[in-house]
Amino acid sequence: MLNAASATPIVITGPSTVSAIATASFARIVTNAPYASGPRTDMVASMLVFVILGHAPLILLVCLLGLVYLTWVELRDEDLDAQVKVWWGLLVFLTHVVGYAALRIWLVFRRRRAAAHRPA
Repeated sequence: MLNAASATPIVITGPSTVSAIATASFARIVTNAPYASGPRTDMVASMLVFVILGHAPLILLVCLLGLVYLTWVELRDEDLDAQVKVWWGLLVFLTHVVGYAALRIWLVFRRRRAAAHRPA
């Protein structure tokens, strides 16, 4: 098979190879990188495959499930509407560590404000 852009032969051994080749070509087009494959190009290509195709390493999925569980643990005793709890759960699910950090900061301010308004 020939690559139309450079007319060089490409050996294809499976779907992952096709994805890697397409991602590497896309990274070169976007960044105007030279055709020599260096460490930066490989890193960009790997990240684009991860983002576009959604194939995540098992450890990242386990960490995501752990953070969603911790979100549930933090919110189960809070006096909040169910919609607010679901919103925070989805935020953590979609943004991972950043969403969980925002949740923890929000809970600290909320609990401090509740403690300040509580009669002594």
